[in-house]
Amino acid sequence: MLGKSNSRRGNKAIYLKICMLLIASLAGSNLRADTVTLYTNNFDSYTGAATNLEDWVDGCPNSDFVWPTEISVVTPRARAGSPGGMGADGVQLINWTYHSAPNAILIRPGAIMNCNIYPRGGTNYTWNFWMWTQKSGTADRDFRNSLRVQGADVNEDQTDFVVFRSRHGTTTTLSGTDGVDTVEAYNGILGTPGSGAWDILTNAATDQPIYITNGVWNHYTIVADAVNRTFIFYINGVAMSTNYCARQEELVVSGIRFQNEGNSGDDGYFAIDDVSLTVDGTFIDLTNTYTDGFESYPARTNLTDNANPQGAWIVAETDGTGVNKAYDPAKVQVVDSSVTAPHSGNQCLKLEGGQRAGVSLAWGQTPKSDVQITWWSKVPTAAEPPGDHVELRTSIYAWEDKLSSAADSGLLGYGTRNTSPVVGGPTNLISFSRLIASGNGAWLDTSAGFTPDTWEEYQLTTHVKLNTFSIVRNPGPNQTVIIDNYPFIANIPVNDIYMVGFSSSNGTTNPPVYIDDLTVKSIENNDPPAPRPYTPTILGNRFTNYTVLDVPGHIVGGVAVDPRDDSSIIFTTDEGEFGAIRRAYKVASGNWVLDPTPIVSNLDHPQGVTVETNGTIWWVEDSIQSLRRLKWPWARNHWEEVVADFNSTNNTADNPCDLTFVPSTFSGSVGSAPMLAVVDRGADGANNNAVYLVDPATTNLYQTGYANYLVPPDTAALGAGNANAIAPLSQYGEVVTFSEVDGQISAIDGDGNIRVIEYFNEPNPIFGSAVAVDPVTSRIWVADNLSAQIWSVDSTNGTPTPDQEELAFPTIATNLARPDLTINFHAPGLTFAPDGSFLVVSDQSFLSGGGRLIIFNNEPFATPAYSITNTARSATAVDLSWQSAGGVSYVVQRSTDVNGPYVTISPTLTATQYTDSNPPTGQAFYRVVAYPQN
Repeated sequence: MLGKSNSRRGNKAIYLKICMLLIASLAGSNLRADTVTLYTNNFDSYTGAATNLEDWVDGCPNSDFVWPTEISVVTPRARAGSPGGMGADGVQLINWTYHSAPNAILIRPGAIMNCNIYPRGGTNYTWNFWMWTQKSGTADRDFRNSLRVQGADVNEDQTDFVVFRSRHGTTTTLSGTDGVDTVEAYNGILGTPGSGAWDILTNAATDQPIYITNGVWNHYTIVADAVNRTFIFYINGVAMSTNYCARQEELVVSGIRFQNEGNSGDDGYFAIDDVSLTVDGTFIDLTNTYTDGFESYPARTNLTDNANPQGAWIVAETDGTGVNKAYDPAKVQVVDSSVTAPHSGNQCLKLEGGQRAGVSLAWGQTPKSDVQITWWSKVPTAAEPPGDHVELRTSIYAWEDKLSSAADSGLLGYGTRNTSPVVGGPTNLISFSRLIASGNGAWLDTSAGFTPDTWEEYQLTTHVKLNTFSIVRNPGPNQTVIIDNYPFIANIPVNDIYMVGFSSSNGTTNPPVYIDDLTVKSIENNDPPAPRPYTPTILGNRFTNYTVLDVPGHIVGGVAVDPRDDSSIIFTTDEGEFGAIRRAYKVASGNWVLDPTPIVSNLDHPQGVTVETNGTIWWVEDSIQSLRRLKWPWARNHWEEVVADFNSTNNTADNPCDLTFVPSTFSGSVGSAPMLAVVDRGADGANNNAVYLVDPATTNLYQTGYANYLVPPDTAALGAGNANAIAPLSQYGEVVTFSEVDGQISAIDGDGNIRVIEYFNEPNPIFGSAVAVDPVTSRIWVADNLSAQIWSVDSTNGTPTPDQEELAFPTIATNLARPDLTINFHAPGLTFAPDGSFLVVSDQSFLSGGGRLIIFNNEPFATPAYSITNTARSATAVDLSWQSAGGVSYVVQRSTDVNGPYVTISPTLTATQYTDSNPPTGQAFYRVVAYPQN
């Protein structure tokens, strides 16, 4: 039964009484030889298909069609243009041609379709599909289809296992003008040392090439021997000669890729139907805990034995990295105590010699949300730089952003990387993050070390709900924390961890490292997030309070406040395919809550966002270089693409990143209000900035070659480096931008004149991320990622008042190599409410489970009434869920009497659900207490 709401010490609580009986259960290991279907799809269950080639809107992301989880797509852009050419969306559901009715998938030039799987390492893969092609006589490229692999420190940059394509070169050279083409496969095993070759596929009986003819559905079967690294290619049942695979290592197939390599309309398009992939082998799953002490496999008796671990293990052993490296079967061996004393029993696993020496263990889909992996390792002292010396690397692999074949999602390295400055050392433990540096991320020192030549236990635990993982050494009461709720390597949502890999990593002569007593189990990790990485400090007098609103599992991007109510926050989540426009609304004084349903979803890296006075939402997506809008009422409309391509000649250089409505005082020869100003940090080349003006009332959609400039592309006019943000300055009828490198604040009027207000924080280094103008004071607020500070600057033409440091975000990290433990301002990600009542700051860091909005205001915090929404009980647990109380944290308390005393049984929670996995056998009363996250 539910009790009434109760308030104690300013907190609120809700109560629940549950009676329970507890029943224990036991589980064991699971290992079996089998044939597993990894993927099958005829695309016939989907609706909304395009009915003809000229219909290039239906059945693709430009319509209401949403790709299912088992498919992820990469399209060059959504563009008006010739049907079937570069102008249309790249991947589309169609029903105007198919192998089996009613649907197939069309892939146009420059586009990729990935079929995602739950990987299993096996011995033989069988890949079937039907393909229909159409290309012109002048085409020089078309399809390139492959099985993708990864594991044991092999990641997304080198992942083709079997890959074949239509032969490069014009079809007129090959076979006339009827659009036929030969097929060739990449051989990365035999050939010139250090290189691979594309070999033309020939009929095994006649030794003649096979030709692919336009407009015909052909059946393709690829049977790949993963152990011997060979495959047989069948077209319509006719066998080609045996071919070698593209990679010399034996790795785990983790996805299927259908790619159109075309770079122009004449390269044509092709359709895919009835796809399947199966694998033979010995498999594990995690319905029960898996353990392996390497005792059941034959150990080596000679130095050169190929004494690999068997069962579900997949082994990679080559003399170096890259194509056409020699196979080296002694790099990975099960060894006994004559080689080294194991941690337990009489055997363990040895990895030796550096890349490529590794093993991978895949289990497919996990029954529960998370995995916990425990292993023992014995690692020698690493060499000092120069050179990379990572003696052992432990990596986990997962689905990332709807893609099953992406990269390792988390890792622990033993040793040192020869970066500048050097990371790690001879006995250091290091990791990698894509969030702590511009570009592709950076290595970091965890501030923990390992004991050389000593068996030590390590435990890695994922926390998918928070997009983090943790690693401890010697787990238990005296454990050493190495990584605590640290973001996955991917700066996108990670889920379904499916594989672990161990490898003797960087270096070619690494000494032996040893692994023993591995345990992998599936768990529900409900541990609380780590503390927020900082406590904001209010240094000025503009605001007195702040509210932290977590956005679990998402990268928070651009922000805006709806001018119709001055309180609802509209913001982007900057993610590929998972990108969205979301809303947070105010529920009480100083208290906002997330709307769980996105306003718009399935966007590709949306950046800046703004809201018109009529409710229309406008945003830019820099990955496809577009400007889009969604008219009010949002639920009754579909978004429109107003500018499909800003003025870029090669469709690759523009990066529209932020936008704003010009103030009503904006007027001049170039433009006047009402207009939309869009700042581009890569117009017509990566070194140019530009500002465009767009009429918000336009009915002209899918505009290309857009060139209505307020500021034409220039390398210096708006400052050095990227101009990452734009905001309106009403007092002077201008818009202002903020540059990344020199901190130049530029005010631009309606004539396109640029007034340089100042070079912020000169001569100190700066990484300018965001800008906003205070509508109350007209001071310009700027965010600097290097100093983790927000300053305000006088916007006047005359003698300015001094700059004011308004907000600081000090780190709680003791190790300066962990800049991820401070705020990570999004560029852009700073805005005032139109009435100036609050300021919203975006933090895109994934620490503590995801990004967050920090809302600075002048209000006391209040918690609205909330209640339990659902309860469920089983023989062993009580599941509770309740309404959100806004930007708060919760604890669950329990008592055997309604009047108490109550004891807290949960950690601090931000989610609105909790499972009591150890309830009493009799009656119990529960209450949920909410308190501000601040």
